[in-house]
Amino acid sequence: MLLDIYRRKKEKYESALRLDKRESWERYVQEELINNAWGIPFQIVTGKARPRAVISTLKTKGGDMTSCWEESARLLFETLLPDDNVEDDEENETARMNMLRNYDNKTETDLIKLEEIIRLSLAGFLIITRTLVVEVNRAGILLEADSSLMGCLISWECVVLG
Repeated sequence: MLLDIYRRKKEKYESALRLDKRESWERYVQEELINNAWGIPFQIVTGKARPRAVISTLKTKGGDMTSCWEESARLLFETLLPDDNVEDDEENETARMNMLRNYDNKTETDLIKLEEIIRLSLAGFLIITRTLVVEVNRAGILLEADSSLMGCLISWECVVLG
């Protein structure tokens, strides 16, 4: 029974979402055509909107050009992500790496009890559920027993959060 209710509500939500998307697209196209009759909507309809071409050739350090996208990718990879060479590091980089290597955090913290983890997880779940109910209602899909559901969620949050 609840599964049937859920499926009907989901179907209603999805159809409302499709309708909103279609109306939003129509508004966008109308506004765009008012501003520029030969703009993006016209180019999409006529098939003239194409993705930008990818740069397939790059100039190497020797002055040569790459001949395919694989060579270009390799050149970009080697240029942007060079191997780490310790001899080439400057003084500040060496000091930073030494500081990271020598960092030792031995500060003790209080252990979190399992009950606390469960309580915080449940509180997060309840808050997310309540937010989803509000968003679904805002979209115009009213859940059955909505006010009692919200009341239960809020009272459970109060109990869990203490």
